[in-house]
Amino acid sequence: CIGTTVNQGPIEIARVFLRDLFDGKVPSKHENKLRLCFKELLKKSGDALKRNRQFIKKDQEAYQNQLEKSYHQCMEYLKPLIQPAPLPANQVARQGQSPARPSAGEMSVTSPLV
Repeated sequence: CIGTTVNQGPIEIARVFLRDLFDGKVPSKHENKLRLCFKELLKKSGDALKRNRQFIKKDQEAYQNQLEKSYHQCMEYLKPLIQPAPLPANQVARQGQSPARPSAGEMSVTSPLV
């Protein structure tokens, strides 16, 4: 789960590598992949916190509350990145074109995480 110290890792990575996206820049292909990784990390972390809450004992309540507080702080910082983003830079040019049959390269199967 994301703790006070641990959540600094994703925040620092976002601050360094995705700084321009916070100002509304259209993400490149790789920036968009990283943005989607953050979205997945936050989803899985939130799910884990909910599940963990079901199993904790009374003496673990304060720790669980701190984990949840840290998670929400991380979520608030990364929220601008995980909301629906503009199209990646390599797709902006295609946006104005009329729908056409995709080429063989565009039809390739990719991982559900990208």
